[in-house]
Amino acid sequence: MPICTAARPGTRYAPIVPPYGPGASGLLAMPCPPWPARGKDVAAYLADMALQGRRTSTIDLHRAALRYLHHLAQIAVPTSHPMVIATLAGIRREAKEALPRQKTALTWDRQVRVVEAINPHDLVGARDRAILLLGFAGAFRRSELAALKVDDITMDEDGMQIRLGRSKGDPQRRGALIGIPRGLTRNCPVLAYETWLRQAGITEGPVFRRIWSARGHRAGATPVGVLPKIGPHALSCRIGRSRTSSANAAVTPTLRGTLVGTACAAAPSPQGQETDIP
Repeated sequence: MPICTAARPGTRYAPIVPPYGPGASGLLAMPCPPWPARGKDVAAYLADMALQGRRTSTIDLHRAALRYLHHLAQIAVPTSHPMVIATLAGIRREAKEALPRQKTALTWDRQVRVVEAINPHDLVGARDRAILLLGFAGAFRRSELAALKVDDITMDEDGMQIRLGRSKGDPQRRGALIGIPRGLTRNCPVLAYETWLRQAGITEGPVFRRIWSARGHRAGATPVGVLPKIGPHALSCRIGRSRTSSANAAVTPTLRGTLVGTACAAAPSPQGQETDIP
């Protein structure tokens, strides 16, 4: 198997890996040996990206992809070369961007404050509550939530069983069956799921749907069940923009590629800025 195909298509490295694979031109069009890369060539490549106006997060991602490929090939990793480190330090100084901060984990107490501030009788609120409560209870990734279909879920009086197919955490595609018990409080994930399906009129297909049409008009006469499903990125943005009306709920979660149980806290968007989501 070529090194460039070792990374799964769903990973962040996917768009970056091909230029460095065997048979490619190496570090894009730079006149240097393509493989293995030398420290000074990597430094020059990253500096060139900075001159093109690329963000430091993008530059870091390219550096990580290079490190990953050299590690797979079991050859010397050039990304730790002093020249590369010095170049990155200079790029960050010039960019004057804030250093990445570790986000606050979304604990259950914070989760409850956020969820209770969402209106469960509003269609958007019913969906967001279901996403948050179900995601937290099952520790799902955003991609797993976005891919859920009604047929994947079996309901009974004790709760629900969710059958996961392909997942980033299951590269062998063995699948998994996750059980979520029915709770006794209003923040029960099973109840939130049932409420969302009932209010949205969804009986089959994707569980979580967008609520605005492609033209930006709110779904009224058109049943929400016929609208396209919500994608992983849009799902993340939607929850990140979840509005809270309570002063005590000063955080809203942003779903990331990692488990929802460790979702990040983010500031809520201004009141009334509900936007269309893909």
